[in-house]
Amino acid sequence: MDAKNATPKRLYTIIILLGVLMILGGTLFGIVLPIYRSYRSGHTIINQSVGNDETITVDLDPQMNPIRIGGRIDYWAPSQQREMESITIHATLRRQDEMIWDKNIAVGRGFDHDDDRFVRAGDVHQGFNLETFHIDVSDQYQYRQTVTLPDGYRLQQTNLEIRRNVQPVDVTAIIIGAAFIPLGIAAILITALLWARQGRTQLSLPRSIVVDP
Repeated sequence: MDAKNATPKRLYTIIILLGVLMILGGTLFGIVLPIYRSYRSGHTIINQSVGNDETITVDLDPQMNPIRIGGRIDYWAPSQQREMESITIHATLRRQDEMIWDKNIAVGRGFDHDDDRFVRAGDVHQGFNLETFHIDVSDQYQYRQTVTLPDGYRLQQTNLEIRRNVQPVDVTAIIIGAAFIPLGIAAILITALLWARQGRTQLSLPRSIVVDP
């Protein structure tokens, strides 16, 4: 390889590597870490096992805002086909006779192919993030949740976690990180096309034949 062609190839390689770093950095620092920091922010008020349909009384204060309720459900799943989003959680938060909120969420994942609907028999641990909210009055609040599973599933345990003074997701960081991903992809594709075009051009050029006298 001559020096004339080595420099462009090194440049193309560097640009492609920078594009890969932009994609990885945008994904990690712009999406994954902001979401994880928000999820683990604040301080734990309650972290305990609760029964299905059990009412939990917790003392809440406006100084704890924002407050987040989440947790994990452990269940046994049979080997069978299942429908998308078939596990539901119905939760309510009350203060005396006042309903603060009433929420239903579906827990699970979507399916890209019919084969993804197949569930192997065994224990499953499914985390969930239910609600982030504010309160206006210091008082005792009653929280209750009901987990509904498809036929044949067995609920083993429900773990409840309530955290105070949680941080919202940094939307600005996510927007910036998300912008780096298509920029990195574009840099890789454009560089690869230029590199391939240069290679085709070099192959099409006539070669000089040197004849010894």
